[in-house]
Amino acid sequence: MSNSARSSAACLPAGLADLRLEIHGSRCSIGAEPGSPLPPGLQRLQLTGLFFDVPWDLQLADTLSGCPELTHVELEVSTDDLLAALLSRLPRLRCLRIHDCSLLTRQAWANLRSLAAWPLDLMEFRALGCTGSSLTDEAVADLCASPVARGLRRLHLSDCSQWTAAALASIASGCPWLTELQLEGFRRDPAMSASRRPSS
Repeated sequence: MSNSARSSAACLPAGLADLRLEIHGSRCSIGAEPGSPLPPGLQRLQLTGLFFDVPWDLQLADTLSGCPELTHVELEVSTDDLLAALLSRLPRLRCLRIHDCSLLTRQAWANLRSLAAWPLDLMEFRALGCTGSSLTDEAVADLCASPVARGLRRLHLSDCSQWTAAALASIASGCPWLTELQLEGFRRDPAMSASRRPSS
């Protein structure tokens, strides 16, 4: 963490509930060093414009786990380990938005099934910029079979270019409370159109 960013974190009011931090032009990792805790009562956190070094992802998770009141988290980027840590360590989390999921692998989605023991009540999940090789039909099936999906009202995913009708079926069965769905890059499976044609 840069000296200026570390000093800023140290000066934050203890009762702060909403923090939005945007930094450009420097390699900065919130939580990358000890002695930079965030206010424990923080409820909403937005960290964008940051370059996160992958080795610091779990340090960031450790820092955020010191804020058990967090309900809304918005990050520029995530890794497999950071995604699982956020979902398992923040019991009040209702909204998770990640702008760049290009570092997520296929394993990130498989790991979500292991969260079955955690009392999650996530209402909004936004994972943008996933690679097509990561966000597959199987990945969506893992997501929708996990506790992450069961209470979702809003779901926004990209890139969905590798999906077939199976992914939509997983969402339909695994997200019964969904009211808003945004899928970027989705291409309708020709088999879907064929199945709707009346037989002659």
